[in-house]
Amino acid sequence: MIERSTVGQALVRRALADLPGHQRALLILVCVDGMSYKETAELLDISTGAVAASVARAREALDEQIALRFRPRAGGSKNSLEPACAEAEGGGHS
Repeated sequence: MIERSTVGQALVRRALADLPGHQRALLILVCVDGMSYKETAELLDISTGAVAASVARAREALDEQIALRFRPRAGGSKNSLEPACAEAEGGGHS
């Protein structure tokens, strides 16, 4: 039997792969690699505000990609990806 976490990870990987490159890169830097907004901004030579806005748009796009692939069963709910990135955000995007 395939574990739910394995299926979920594959679903997220496929959805992430379908995002435009700049959105995919931001989500990987912040959510996967754990970079703070400040670190990401310095790396990309943009403002932390631009990073925050772009990551928010990228999360929305990723949620949409996942929704296209996954329809919850009756009584289920759509989970946002906010918690997955919350720790990286708190790491100093001031």
